[in-house]
Amino acid sequence: MRKLLQVFIAVALLVAASTPAQANNLDGIWRAKLEVQPGVAITLGLTIRDNQLYYDSPNQGAFDIKPTRTNLSATSVSFADDRASLSFTGNLVNGNLSGQFKQGRNHDITFYKLTGDAINRLNFEGAYRGNLAIDEETQLPLVLHVAVLAEGYLATLDSPRQQSYGIPVSNLQISDEALQFNSPMLQASYRGSAIRGGYQGEFKQGATLPLTLLKNVAANNQDYQQPSFGEQGGAAAIVTASGFKPTFYGNHNATTLYEIGSVSKTMVSYLLADAIASDSVQAKTKLQSIFSQAPSTITLEQLATHTSGLPRLPANLFDGAAATNPYAHYGLTELTEALAEVELTDGSHLYSNFAYGVLAEAIAKRQQTSLAILLKQVLFTPAGMTHAQLALADSPPALNLAQGHNSLGQVVPHWTFQSLAGAGAVLATVEDMSRYVQFLMAKSANQDPIVMNLLQPRLQQSSCCAQALGWMISYDDEQRPYAWHNGQTGGFSSFVGFYLDGSKGVVVLNNQATSVNEQALQLLTH
Repeated sequence: MRKLLQVFIAVALLVAASTPAQANNLDGIWRAKLEVQPGVAITLGLTIRDNQLYYDSPNQGAFDIKPTRTNLSATSVSFADDRASLSFTGNLVNGNLSGQFKQGRNHDITFYKLTGDAINRLNFEGAYRGNLAIDEETQLPLVLHVAVLAEGYLATLDSPRQQSYGIPVSNLQISDEALQFNSPMLQASYRGSAIRGGYQGEFKQGATLPLTLLKNVAANNQDYQQPSFGEQGGAAAIVTASGFKPTFYGNHNATTLYEIGSVSKTMVSYLLADAIASDSVQAKTKLQSIFSQAPSTITLEQLATHTSGLPRLPANLFDGAAATNPYAHYGLTELTEALAEVELTDGSHLYSNFAYGVLAEAIAKRQQTSLAILLKQVLFTPAGMTHAQLALADSPPALNLAQGHNSLGQVVPHWTFQSLAGAGAVLATVEDMSRYVQFLMAKSANQDPIVMNLLQPRLQQSSCCAQALGWMISYDDEQRPYAWHNGQTGGFSSFVGFYLDGSKGVVVLNNQATSVNEQALQLLTH
């Protein structure tokens, strides 16, 4: 699956001229809380002085960014940054700057001017970096971002080596004497006392480990060396119409199974395209016709294109979840409860494991069967995927399943699923996945109606890619279109892609939770 809770706003330092105006009422430092999805937020900042505007993203360590275009008046502000594809337009109302921020989707947002105590608290704003000593040889860099709001702080935690960013932090207390915070998502906490340049204390996440956090300095190992593909094992294959030949790493072989994570979503989307072709459902079928608890606006196509308004994860997922196997406990009862209580976003593109868990259950329910049976009948058997299966919480452990490793190379437990299986529960060998790619390549080259519907772009994501049903569609340097998807679990990573003309495909499977995108794209497009 894609990395949990990676919250990014791309920023670029650009040279631009602002429009001169009388902006005395607006001069100052302004802060707003931007809710990216339920339970996940970052701080946005504006600094206006001398008819100039700069914007900040303190929780990402980005300050004093000059937009490409700015317009200021005595009571209004608008700016845009073209490279970051973001903009804001707002007006001064009752001393606050209210308007709409847009980057991918629209957000109603209010900036509050910092005064008095809030200005003084800016002394604590910044990035606090340290290294968590896992053992004598392994250190895990952590970065605590502290951002000031008018009425307090908004803090987030990054773990760069684990490719995890913007992890929510609660109960932050920071002063000249002490620092403490909790991270409910990580089931972790920190308590430290002030030292010169930062804080010294203990980070507790199951075990208690010493951690010193220093402000605005580079932590050792911050620029760590990315683990090499195949370091713990793995497999890769280039696929053509005539066949495929896997390359294995470590002691892996043709029977080695891997967790493919979010590449499972492409298989669920195939089930949807097949169900549409057989008239079992329509793209515009309302989810509420299958799950009465669901909001009335959601369609199956919206679930498959991440535009349903469902958040990335259900709000009740972490109630009773195990940190090392976060989906195993989550059954149909919890899923329907989350559907009944969900607060939808505005329907702009938002990658959602919740949506794909719901979509898979909805398709299976409409056809009066289980996801496991449906995948085997509709996809695994026709494509010749003889070892492919679901990692279900109530099933015996799969034979020949590779041992997973985190980005530090440590052994981690396997993930299992119940009602969110559609988000990432498939286990498969490299030969299974090569046959899957070959199956889709042949159908795409022959303009099979199911696969043509599957791969039809529905939404332009950015200049890089478009969203189809499940798959992303991109173009190489010669403007040749290809479909791709990647995946990651706690101990595995994966990438699958193929050209729409059926000429070439690639499969890369790794039993370590570190990105294989670069290696896979190199194999596919060169």
